[in-house]
Amino acid sequence: MLKLRSFIQCKYAVPASRNVSIGVVPSIGSPTRNDFEVNPRFVNRNPRNLEQMLLARKPVGWEWDRPSRTYWYRLEIQLAKRNVFGKVVHNSGSCVTEASTTEWGIKKQLVSTADKGAAFAVGRVLARRCLEAGVLAVHVDIPEEKKTSKKVQSLLDGFSKEGVALKEPGDLNETEDRPLVTMYR
Repeated sequence: MLKLRSFIQCKYAVPASRNVSIGVVPSIGSPTRNDFEVNPRFVNRNPRNLEQMLLARKPVGWEWDRPSRTYWYRLEIQLAKRNVFGKVVHNSGSCVTEASTTEWGIKKQLVSTADKGAAFAVGRVLARRCLEAGVLAVHVDIPEEKKTSKKVQSLLDGFSKEGVALKEPGDLNETEDRPLVTMYR
């Protein structure tokens, strides 16, 4: 218990831009009572943890926005004449992972860098990198004219075969309990 206590009450300063949660440890004085001492200096070192537990809120834009902004991670696919590109983008705009047939390690294993097999390989590599980064599900918002493409379907098949879900779960919506406000007037 002493090791856990010394770990939770670390001497690190909390930057303002990080997710901060509160660690709770039992007080030393009485082990039988349920008194807890709250340490305000606990730093969440895994920013994706709240998204995996469905506690982080998805940004809610206008309902009519296209492309939709209600996601944590979005899969972007770009097909060129000679190459296939794929990347996963966080809702803040930063790129989490990316893979393409222009990378030497992928290109060396392929016969062609522009066929369905190349798209499948890019999907599998991208999904593996997502799992290593802690991304378990992505939002796929592809226009209708691209959905019928065999390359896009092959990339999505490779992506889902590695175990990454192609549909993000919904967040836990917390509703306010306001008994004085009537819903219907």
